[in-house]
Amino acid sequence: MFILLNTYSAPLERIDELIPEHRAWVKGHFAAGRFLFGGRRIPRTGGFVVAAGDDVDEMDRLLAEDPLVRHQVVEWTPIHVEAQFTNSDELRRLLTRHGAPTETVTAPEPPAEYPAADASPTTVHFVDQAITIEAGITLAELADRFGLPWEESSLEVDRRVVPREEWSAQRVPVGAQVTVVKLAPGG
Repeated sequence: MFILLNTYSAPLERIDELIPEHRAWVKGHFAAGRFLFGGRRIPRTGGFVVAAGDDVDEMDRLLAEDPLVRHQVVEWTPIHVEAQFTNSDELRRLLTRHGAPTETVTAPEPPAEYPAADASPTTVHFVDQAITIEAGITLAELADRFGLPWEESSLEVDRRVVPREEWSAQRVPVGAQVTVVKLAPGG
């Protein structure tokens, strides 16, 4: 398996002129199963591809056929790697199919119910700051207190997303890390 990085050596205007030819070449390798995923680097200084295969010389020959290489406006750096871990069974199956068997590693399941809070005030970490709240407050009460619009927000408690329909029943545990994600339309 390879991580392929390319770096532009010409102005973006010249690169943009050649991109259609380059993309046709890239798409051919995706269709053939040689390339698994890829895209642009940020900032736009080149691109990347994760590629199947294990033959360094063959990969060098393949990269030399890139139209951007033929036009001398890009340099590829192939990095030969061995995939070992993923957190997705679907990705594990894909990698195995392309000759890179991996182990799936998942985070332990959080407890279904947190222990009941005692009667003393509780400190929680909310939006990257420690705050003190009364014991037994629910996520719904916490969201309302900070004016979070329910329909545009998602709450995590200790890295576990809590569905909105559970906010009214879910008590904030002592010392919990509460993370707020505010959704923005349009991605």
